[in-house]
Amino acid sequence: MFPLTTFVAVSLTLICQTSAGQPSRQESLPLADAIKAFNERAVADPIGKDQPPLTKEEVIGAIRHLQRPEVDPPVTAELFAAFKQIATTHALPPNAEFEKLTGYDPGGAYVFDVWSVRIRMSRPDGSSYAFGIRERMIRSRTLEDELVMAERKLRDIQPATGEPRLVGIGPRGLEKRVKELKDRIAKQKTN
Repeated sequence: MFPLTTFVAVSLTLICQTSAGQPSRQESLPLADAIKAFNERAVADPIGKDQPPLTKEEVIGAIRHLQRPEVDPPVTAELFAAFKQIATTHALPPNAEFEKLTGYDPGGAYVFDVWSVRIRMSRPDGSSYAFGIRERMIRSRTLEDELVMAERKLRDIQPATGEPRLVGIGPRGLEKRVKELKDRIAKQKTN
């Protein structure tokens, strides 16, 4: 699985694409319904469209397989127990939803496209934790390749509206991303 700390870094570098998509609920949601809704959203995703759909069996198996670390666990025993309970009740509690991550940038010489399916659960303090269900490496790109893609997206911005034609980060975010990539490439060349 991809380390959680890596994904936190991704959101800071603006290439991580996440999708939770399920509205806040007051009641539990049948697991089969949550999986169906996730799969319907996944087919519209450039990476997700090529991935096998989630199955109830896969999700339950992943939940049963996951173990809480004994040393310095990232979640409380209560939250972990609530996560494990999903496999027993076959329902997502109101504080849980499926999400996907499709890319990450660990800050090195490469960026990665991934298919990471997780169940994110809210904590009482307002923070959340994501439990891995499926992790798949799709491809890697050099920083130079990533720069070309970012510059192409920046050029595709419609001049009249200033909005990107593609769903994703806005013009300022793209400009910042291009600058960051150029700085990292220059730094690599001097090392």
